[in-house]
Amino acid sequence: MSGYAVSVDLSYNRMVQGPHPKEGDPEGATYPDYSIETYLPFEEGPPPKPISLPPTAEEARESALLERDRLLVTAAIRIAPLQDAVELGDATPADQANLKKWKQYRVALNRIDQQAGFPEIIEWPSSPT
Repeated sequence: MSGYAVSVDLSYNRMVQGPHPKEGDPEGATYPDYSIETYLPFEEGPPPKPISLPPTAEEARESALLERDRLLVTAAIRIAPLQDAVELGDATPADQANLKKWKQYRVALNRIDQQAGFPEIIEWPSSPT
């Protein structure tokens, strides 16, 4: 009978083999006991959806920094033509104002890791779109 492991009411058990010592393992090494698992057969329905674990602090930090970098790329794309217009002396007052807003946004993005509570709590700056 095939099934999936899940703790429910202990009404079904399936024997599984645990790891066995291998040649070269230290003498007296212990191995986890995988002798009994509780499971429901497939006939009783699909397996339950997996429960997502909250991210670790390092995963949250990495995720936040990846999002920051993605937003910084967008800001750089928006800043470049405005900066070109300023450098060429072809910028309108609206271009200059937008350039300033985008640069302020980019600076704020770059400082998110300095916020209190980072990476669990982040106040993302608003895009000047």
